Amino acid sequence: WSNSHIGYDKYDEGIAFLTRLPVYDVDAFYCSQHQRLDSILSRKIIGLTVEYQGQLIECYSCHINLPNCEGENQLDNIRYIVERSQSANLKILMGDFNTDAIGDQQAYQQIKSLGLFDTFEMAEQKDSGITVEKAIDGWKGHSQEKRLDYIFLNQAKRVLSSQVIFNGKNKPIVSDHFGVEVALIL
Repeated sequence: WSNSHIGYDKYDEGIAFLTRLPVYDVDAFYCSQHQRLDSILSRKIIGLTVEYQGQLIECYSCHINLPNCEGENQLDNIRYIVERSQSANLKILMGDFNTDAIGDQQAYQQIKSLGLFDTFEMAEQKDSGITVEKAIDGWKGHSQEKRLDYIFLNQAKRVLSSQVIFNGKNKPIVSDHFGVEVALIL
């Protein structure tokens, strides 16, 4: 776990990983220009290098600013994550990218143009992919269903399934965003 910023003047907001895999490296870093706890625009990322069946995989837990965020360039922030390591390892970027693949196709396509593959699109079996069902903080006036949360890969892999979890249908709701779970062949 690493903290990113103080939200609503009282919450220590951050990102985390839970894994059963052996961890070879932990890399907590800001992808944003803002890098202070008192700035809601500060975005910390946690990178883990884990070992699975003899190969090293880089995993990144992400919470990205909105595409139209004043004072931050969303694409530069994501590009910084993708380019942080120059290894040939598979990179998995997951979390809240604050970009609606349904309502803002242009911003979504720009993220993919950074060399990222959306596991939802690649999945052989999938559900609706909806991770937010109503208007939430930061999305006032946007009451329609949204797909804001992703698992992106930097390499094309076979994705068996993608499903939304913690949505009240597949496990209880625990947040204003639902989770995403994929099964893929490495």
